[in-house]
Amino acid sequence: MVGDKNDRKESSLKQFSVYWECMARLAQLQHRNVDAMAFYENALLARLEARQKPIPGEKDELAEDAKQLWSTLGGTNEGWMMWYGRHANELAQAVTLHWENANEPLPAFQIADLKGKVWTQDSLKGKVTFLNFWASW
Repeated sequence: MVGDKNDRKESSLKQFSVYWECMARLAQLQHRNVDAMAFYENALLARLEARQKPIPGEKDELAEDAKQLWSTLGGTNEGWMMWYGRHANELAQAVTLHWENANEPLPAFQIADLKGKVWTQDSLKGKVTFLNFWASW
């Protein structure tokens, strides 16, 4: 349930990011640059909160257009890095974990529990089983 809730939240934030990006582009076409910058900020913040990373090697149009408008409005490169660049770099460097489905059958095993009862793969067949392996170094 928690994973589903987080997935829905991220999906919603991605949609908000696209919405605010479209609003920013429309405001720019209407020569409302200050409004456009506010909309770009919302789009970028939603994308950051969704932990959506730009695809490496591909042009990040949203960030580039927002930075260009930032500069047009008198913003400095240092200000941009403080506001957006630092957070974007942290996100880009963050390790992303993902779940992989096992495509190999579980090898046969024999293991004893704390009471000394011996369990095998066959004795657990058809039962929901949680195996917890740990080590102390």
